[in-house]
Formats: sequence, C-alpha cells, structure tokens
Amino acid sequence: MGTITVKLAGKLDVSNADKWYQEISASLEKQAADLLEIDCDKLEYISSTGLRKFLYIIRSGISVRCTNVSPKIYEIFDETGFTRIMDIQKKPRKLNNLLIKVAVRAKE
Repeated sequence: MGTITVKLAGKLDVSNADKWYQEISASLEKQAADLLEIDCDKLEYISSTGLRKFLYIIRSGISVRCTNVSPKIYEIFDETGFTRIMDIQKKPRKLNNLLIKVAVRAKE
C-alpha cells in the first residue's frame, strides 16, 4: 500500500467537492493507497459538503493526513470533530527574521 499526496487550494465546497471526491477516489483505487496526504497550505475555506467528502474517504478505510493547515481551517476541523478522526498538522508559524537573528547572536 502507499500514499497519495494532493494539494488543496481555494475552496472545497458544493461547487467542486463532488468532482474532487471522484478524482481522489479513482486515484486511491488505482494506486491501492492506504493514506491520503492533503497539503492544505492554500486551502481558504471548506464547507460541510467538503467535510462530508473527507468523511466518505475515512469511512472507506483510508487514513487521511492534512498538513499545513491554517488556524482558520484547523478551527473548522476541530469544532466538527475531525481532529479526533484524522491526522491534522497545523501550518508551522513563520518566525520574524529579526527574532531569528537575535537568537543566533545570543548563542555566539
């Protein structure tokens, strides 16, 4: 078994969730993958329809890992209980370059 990695951008809602789900399902079946890793770095919005498609994938026995999840999207996953059934990794916070330089100088 293997992993399929995809990137989500923009919105996952009623306008595109069915097509996205069909494409993902076909890829998972074709490659016999057991893990779907979704890079959510550019995901701005997910509706209940989008969440339902995630649930369909999980119920089919596929593990789902979401990476680079923004605080806004993480909150949606958390409030709907998806943080308990999926591996959701928040987007790393970007440190201010000034803070990094200060920390380096302090070690010198």
